[in-house]
Amino acid sequence: MVKAQVELPALKHQISDDWHYDTDHGSIGHWHTCKNCEDIFGLEHHAEDAGVVTKAPTATTPGLKTFPCTLCGWTRTEAVPATGRPVDPGPGVTTPSEPQKYAITLPEDLTGGTVTADLEAAEAGSEFTLTAEPQEGFRLRLLSAADTKGKELELTEQSNGKYTFTMPASEVNVSAVFEKLPKEKKELPFTDAKANSWYYAAVDQMYQEGLMGGTTQTTFSPSTPASRAMLVTILYRLEGEPTITDPTSFPDVKAKWSAPAIAWAAEHEIVLGYADGNFGPNDEITREQVAVILFRYAQYKGWDTTARGDLSQYSDSGKVHKYAREAMEWAVGTGLMGGRTQDWLAPRETTTRAELAVMLVRWNSSVV
Repeated sequence: MVKAQVELPALKHQISDDWHYDTDHGSIGHWHTCKNCEDIFGLEHHAEDAGVVTKAPTATTPGLKTFPCTLCGWTRTEAVPATGRPVDPGPGVTTPSEPQKYAITLPEDLTGGTVTADLEAAEAGSEFTLTAEPQEGFRLRLLSAADTKGKELELTEQSNGKYTFTMPASEVNVSAVFEKLPKEKKELPFTDAKANSWYYAAVDQMYQEGLMGGTTQTTFSPSTPASRAMLVTILYRLEGEPTITDPTSFPDVKAKWSAPAIAWAAEHEIVLGYADGNFGPNDEITREQVAVILFRYAQYKGWDTTARGDLSQYSDSGKVHKYAREAMEWAVGTGLMGGRTQDWLAPRETTTRAELAVMLVRWNSSVV
């Protein structure tokens, strides 16, 4: 006898109201399930709150933070980094104090090299290491370290430009000076600069240092007036010719050879230009203009500019322009500039190339 097959009615899904998750898939999210077949419905990401620190970190031990889902009860944990500093244990509890460390201040904006340190701070009595690295064509001339009272510390030279000292119970300031390596002396090629002339030694020094060249390969033209652009270019060479992004400081500065130098000098207010906004790069430079530019450059470098000379000893001192008076007093006071005669200062007279070379050598020995 064959029994008839009976088709059972299909079961409908009965979706639970509760959220579900499990340990293997809880990181994905939570979901609802069917009470009849356990199919998954409505999978969503967990809704975490800001979390709760369930284990506080210490100076050396990480802590723990728990993030519960506000809907289903699933939780996630993550580590809290160690604080790196002692935790206050509360009143009445004493803990061993960590040794105090003292900071070191390194020189900035050095010309010709860099100075670095192996640490930013160190304990008193520990060994501290400095590294001085000259740029190509330079060498270290001076490196010193002093405590906050100005007492110099003893530096011990190691290899590869390293110097060590013992850290005092004080902050330390480091100073350094790099200088250009001496160049092989070249024979002065200028036939119009005579060896017995009053300016020969100055012209030779400026030529050897690469600060002044000739008007041609064989002439220096000592009696030719110097220009404003010429002096600014010499100072720019002294600075190592730093890169200038926008050499358009004045509308009348067109020459490529002097534009970067003039832009650099204007940026640091070593030159201000004329009242009409121009610079006059090819204008013959007067003696008082030389004094003003060198005075501002010395201020820019942070050198001592307090020296003052008495201009009243010159019969034409009244011709010094008001804007140039302080600079001329400084130039006379340092020996940078004297009178063309015993009582004639000639502040508005043109400066020749020979005079400029002599002034710059005097300035280098008395001011720099």
